[in-house]
Amino acid sequence: MRAQRNLLRLYRRPVQVSRERVMSDINVMRCTIHDLRSEQPNSWYDKGLGEAGCLVCMAERLKATRDDLDKAIAHRKVLLQAIDLKLTLQTVEADWP
Repeated sequence: MRAQRNLLRLYRRPVQVSRERVMSDINVMRCTIHDLRSEQPNSWYDKGLGEAGCLVCMAERLKATRDDLDKAIAHRKVLLQAIDLKLTLQTVEADWP
């Protein structure tokens, strides 16, 4: 649940990439957050492969997603240990004379 909220928060960021046409087959992307410029061929966008954004922004989003995944995995491990402990205690209590 928390991971989903963090992901939604990441995608609600203000638009940070502006497109400008330089040549007929290349788009120039400018990230206003990191002041970076990148180029992308129009054929990439026309094929429906999506629009490339700032590589630094994408790396930050990926890191946040991985951090959330690591937290979720750690919480899952703790819950499984608690369930295992509870089952062990129930088994011991059932065998107790």
